Amino acid sequence: MTIASPTGYHLMLPPGWRGFPVDDDGLAQVQRFVSARFRAIGRPDLDAQMRQLLRQQWAALRAQLARQVFLRAEQDERMLLPMSIAVRQFVAPPPATFEQALATTTGTTLERFDTPAGPWFRGEREQRGQGELSMARSVTVLYGMPLPEPHQRKGLAFIGSVTHADGTDAELVRGHVELLDTIMETVRWR
Repeated sequence: MTIASPTGYHLMLPPGWRGFPVDDDGLAQVQRFVSARFRAIGRPDLDAQMRQLLRQQWAALRAQLARQVFLRAEQDERMLLPMSIAVRQFVAPPPATFEQALATTTGTTLERFDTPAGPWFRGEREQRGQGELSMARSVTVLYGMPLPEPHQRKGLAFIGSVTHADGTDAELVRGHVELLDTIMETVRWR
């Protein structure tokens, strides 16, 4: 009996989150609601910086061949840090395994987790913004999910990001990273 290859994946998102394509229209949609959010909280000074950061992040996502980005799109009275999850297909060049190629490509040490849906790989790093954005930091969490196939060379890479300013409470940042982990625990092949 042959097991059919998955045709996609399912991801459960928190209320208010939605997906955006990684193209010009998707960037424009995200910039509109981010600008509205900063105006609503009385921080128009951060609007231009965040728009520039979004353009840089979108360019990086395009370079990484990301196809979709998930993030919280509805305004909320609570102060939450900007966070997102991007997804892209990933294929390891032979003879490398999915895990080896993903670690090499991203320059991230990966930890393996065996789950009912198959093996998962996770790595984390923190980055500081450049130039005018040097006050911004981003915790990037990489998740790799190989397709259930014998050689495990193909799969999906999810890039989770939590953006924050210098001096942000470390527990708040860690709480957002834990939310990324919780969301990713819901991913299943379909």
